[in-house]
Amino acid sequence: MPERGTPTRTIEQATRLMRVLAHPLRVRIIERLARSPRPLTVSELIHQLRQPQHTISHHLGQMHLHGIVARRRRGREVLYHIRHPEVPKLLLWIQQFHREEGWVMEGEAI
Repeated sequence: MPERGTPTRTIEQATRLMRVLAHPLRVRIIERLARSPRPLTVSELIHQLRQPQHTISHHLGQMHLHGIVARRRRGREVLYHIRHPEVPKLLLWIQQFHREEGWVMEGEAI
């Protein structure tokens, strides 16, 4: 009897999600949104992360396209929030795994 593993579609979806999350600025955006008690505007993220508008908008657009963040319009502003509370938990788990395994990332002190 053949061994059954994770369905191919699930693996492909997980791979796409990890690709979208595999950018330092996207992780920083998620951290800011997770820490905020309310949705944030692009302008607020530009100010907090000191990045140009087109860069922040691009990354938010990619994360929105893949269902990581949600947005709603308020007048001329667009407010962003994390769509699934599991995403920040995943990032925290990665940080914890990193520390427990003693991994040293490029540029980090040993």
